[in-house]
Amino acid sequence: MGAMPTFGLTEDPNTKTRSDLGVSPYEMIFGLPFLTTQHENATYEVGEMSVRRYVNTIAKTLENLRLKGIIPQTTPLDFKIHNVHPGEWVLVKTWKEQSLTPQREGPFQVLLTTKAAIRTKERGWIHASRIKGPVEEPNEWMITSELGDTKLTLKQGLNGNELGRPK
Repeated sequence: MGAMPTFGLTEDPNTKTRSDLGVSPYEMIFGLPFLTTQHENATYEVGEMSVRRYVNTIAKTLENLRLKGIIPQTTPLDFKIHNVHPGEWVLVKTWKEQSLTPQREGPFQVLLTTKAAIRTKERGWIHASRIKGPVEEPNEWMITSELGDTKLTLKQGLNGNELGRPK
């Protein structure tokens, strides 16, 4: 496995500071100056503790900057932004808004979900901000007629059970 690119920050992080800002590339990325130790780390445990403290300091600094609104980027999602599960039905917002036409299409059955998106057979992956749901399963109509009879009977299915589909 190859080494991860470091973008030139490993040699001396304080070299070539931007004269207009007065900060190094490292400070631009992490929001604080490069923390160096006074001595060489002799054991693995001492080095591990030093790195742990260093990473915690970076995390706290970034969180404080986010809370103050200085950094607009947020951390990756660790929670779902929708309440839709596989097997449920959703409406999908249309891309083209036209007057006097529905703004949503569907319903479509959800096949897969992630924390921020769902997947349907007809539409593929859809971001959660474009869906509305879960909604009720579409009722289907069944047409029956007896042999030789000219009369048709329309029967509305209840969640697919009268149509012989499993619920």
